Amino acid sequence: MMRLSLLILSAVLTFWVFPSNSQKLSCQHIHDIQKRFLKHHILYTKMTPDLQNRVLDQFIQNLDREKIYFLQSDLVNIKRKTKRLFPDLKKHKCNGLYYIYDIYAKR
Repeated sequence: MMRLSLLILSAVLTFWVFPSNSQKLSCQHIHDIQKRFLKHHILYTKMTPDLQNRVLDQFIQNLDREKIYFLQSDLVNIKRKTKRLFPDLKKHKCNGLYYIYDIYAKR
């Protein structure tokens, strides 16, 4: 159940980064989606650093299942640039997600 929940939250982030033409999410939507998700989650009810790390790891795994796009040095830099991912998303700042997407798009 927990793995499925993380996949769903990660999918929301992935959907935001790669929206279809008919459905576009913006940065301002992500925090509200997170809050609603946590409201109904069995294990996670707060945005903790542990949850942030798990969601970020799942997001990266969804983007790079074959481990061909991100270098180890990229992952170190991503972790450094997204230390405050949840607080930043709360303020509608998506720089960390843009950073990940930019690396992904280059490759």
